[in-house]
Amino acid sequence: MKILYLLHQYYPDHMGGTELMARGLVRRMREAGHAVSVFAYREVSSTDPAAYGTRIEKVEGADVYWFDFNFSQNVNPWEAEHRNRFVDSALREVLREVGPDVAHVMHGMKLGGGIFKVLRQAGVPVVTTLADYWFICLRYLLLLPDGTACQTGPVPPERCLDCLLATHSDIDRGVDDALVALEQRNEFLRTALLCSR
Repeated sequence: MKILYLLHQYYPDHMGGTELMARGLVRRMREAGHAVSVFAYREVSSTDPAAYGTRIEKVEGADVYWFDFNFSQNVNPWEAEHRNRFVDSALREVLREVGPDVAHVMHGMKLGGGIFKVLRQAGVPVVTTLADYWFICLRYLLLLPDGTACQTGPVPPERCLDCLLATHSDIDRGVDDALVALEQRNEFLRTALLCSR
C-alpha cells in the first residue's frame, strides 16, 4: 500500500510530539512493507519566489516532499493560516507523482484545510489525527499570548485577533483582513475536516 503522511513540519528539522509520532509511523509502515511518503511544509525566510516549491529528500528511507515557502508572501497571510492555495497546488503535484492509496493528515497547521478537498478530489481516502486544538485554535493549544488558558475558545471569532496578531507579528498587513479571516476560519476548517462539501 502507498501511504502519504501530511504535516506542518517534519524530522529532522523539527522534533515535537507530532513529528516524532509521524516519524514512528513512517518507520513502522516501511518495516511492514508499505511504500511511504511524507508531505511537509518548511518555512523559508527568502522573499525570492525561486526559493519556493517542492523538494524531495530521502529521510530514513522515505521520500519527504518538503514544500518550501515563506508564509508572509501570501496575498492574504491571515487567510493563508487556514487556507493556503500554494500548498493545495503543491499537494496536487505530489499526489500525481506518489499516487497514494491512503493519506494520513497528522497536522493541518501551515497546510490549511484545503488539503482535504484536494485529497478528496483525487479520490484518496483520508485519516486525520487531531494532535492538538489547531482546528479550533490558531495557536493550537488554547493558550492566550500571555500563557493563560483560553476559557471560551473562538467565540466570537474576533476574540482571537490578539492571538493572530501575536502569532504572526512579522506580518505588516491590515487588521480588517485579519478579522475577515478569523470570521471564516473555523467554519472553513470544520467543513474541510468533515469533508462535507
